[in-house]
Amino acid sequence: NSIRHAGLGPDDYIDVEAAWSGTVLRVIVRDSGSAAPPSEIVAGSIRPSPGGQSGGGLYLVDKLATRWGTNLEGSARFWFELEYPRPAGPSI
Repeated sequence: NSIRHAGLGPDDYIDVEAAWSGTVLRVIVRDSGSAAPPSEIVAGSIRPSPGGQSGGGLYLVDKLATRWGTNLEGSARFWFELEYPRPAGPSI
């Protein structure tokens, strides 16, 4: 998405940061592009075109991530979290 939609040039960057808390993987994607990210994306309204060759990235994030969003502080574009369920404790 950064390559296609952020208006990046040859000297621009894409930074992907991942942090694992033990139960949650949080991924933040930043780029130095000039295009503003969408101001509001409604979860569940993202759907690739039937038979389309692209356009499925945010659809997959929406379906797989526990939480996700846009426009963090600084130059961040998107973030998402994948939560690993804790195993149930022994029954007593």
